[in-house]
Amino acid sequence: MEWIFGTEVNDLATARARIKGGGASNSSALGFGGISSPPSNSVAITESQVANTETWNGSTWTETGDLNRYTKECGGVAADNTAAIAIAGSKSGSPENDSRCESWNGSSWTETTEFNTGRARLGGAGINTATLIYGGDKNPSTLAGETEFLGNSESQVANTETWDGTNWTEIAEINEGRYFEQAAGTQTSALAFGGEPSRNQTESYDGTTFSEVNNLNNAREGASSAGTATSALFAGGYSTTYTPPTVYANTEFLGNSESQVANTETQNLGMVALGQK
Repeated sequence: MEWIFGTEVNDLATARARIKGGGASNSSALGFGGISSPPSNSVAITESQVANTETWNGSTWTETGDLNRYTKECGGVAADNTAAIAIAGSKSGSPENDSRCESWNGSSWTETTEFNTGRARLGGAGINTATLIYGGDKNPSTLAGETEFLGNSESQVANTETWDGTNWTEIAEINEGRYFEQAAGTQTSALAFGGEPSRNQTESYDGTTFSEVNNLNNAREGASSAGTATSALFAGGYSTTYTPPTVYANTEFLGNSESQVANTETQNLGMVALGQK
């Protein structure tokens, strides 16, 4: 595993792509779900979903209790490696999206209340008892053996929902429907940025509505993010504007506006970033 300035730490126990992760710091984090056979730049899909869950203690990843279902491209947030929620997802062999949710207590996953609009590839912010989810893809191309360039025959949505630890509630939609977007912040103060089709739009959420703010420098999707609504990081990703898709190693951060601050040595596609900027 490598980060912006070349500091390498211990690898995940199970190599995979399209993993979901969460955690408020780089010393207590959780990674779950994903695919163990990711597509190449030609994006030929022969996928193998996993339910593996791993916890990070600041130095080592440890395999722990699996999700109840195999899934990729799910949403999810975590307060740390002992409290998280996994939201929706999709699977090869079926065009249907999941609306199920699972709660993590530090040792096992438990199914909880389903949310209202089934979808995959959605953005999420907050913690496991106060969550904001938005966007997503309600009709992904996920059939086994299919060849696609991501963004082909897919349906992005703008739906937004909040979770209070018990119930999901539909609220005001995001302005630009998208999926594979990234998020930062809390349930009442959040950012949504990037996404498919390859976008540079950024929106800020104030607890009531989404408003457009400064754009990213590079339009992309499938990146990773961390931070708050006023101090965020956006790293890696790719663009489907070009054929084959272009993989980015750029990193941008948000203070009062977004700026490209570094170019990593290792290109990153569908990675996960955790902690504060």
